Amino acid sequence: MSEPRIPPEQSEHLPPYFERNAADVRPEEWPTYEPLAYEVWMLEAVARRLAALPADESLPDEDRSLKNALLESFALHFRNLAEFLWPSKNPRPTDASIGHFTRGGSSNLPSPDPLIDRVGREVSHLTTYRLPGDHPRTRWAVVDCVRPLRALDTFVRRSDAMKTLPPQMAHLVERLGRLRNDAASLRYFETPVNGTTHTGRAGIYP
Repeated sequence: MSEPRIPPEQSEHLPPYFERNAADVRPEEWPTYEPLAYEVWMLEAVARRLAALPADESLPDEDRSLKNALLESFALHFRNLAEFLWPSKNPRPTDASIGHFTRGGSSNLPSPDPLIDRVGREVSHLTTYRLPGDHPRTRWAVVDCVRPLRALDTFVRRSDAMKTLPPQMAHLVERLGRLRNDAASLRYFETPVNGTTHTGRAGIYP
């Protein structure tokens, strides 16, 4: 079965990088790559929404499901950015990475591999690693995810990156930096999540 393709009459309205391998995109085309800015915006926005939710364990089902959805969204956007900064050794040809925007090719900071792996095991895929929702190891300290992404600060300040980044990146990374500074004082960031995707608590579902 062939993959679906965009009709020719619509293709002229698509960004120049659409349906191309990352290595084939010219440097001058990367500033149109809006998904990178979107990932940073969503990570910061979802974390703020999480922080505004009550942290107690007696949430009604509708609030608990919203909290779970926000946490899962945060985890996925975190992993997307982490894998952008610390590319896989075997990337897909369409994967965008820091190396497409700078000559350095990767972040100089240590990779948060355990956190990246945890998102895959506990959010992205159904695995036997998932634990009951009230298990101590289901704790998600979201600040631990925000902290390593300070690598984005250095990335956006590089002179070669500034020429190839979406224009709003500097502003978004500044917002992410403020979130990192605020995280220690946000109650939610240091509390376990009540019934995440790996919940096993009886009676949680209607």
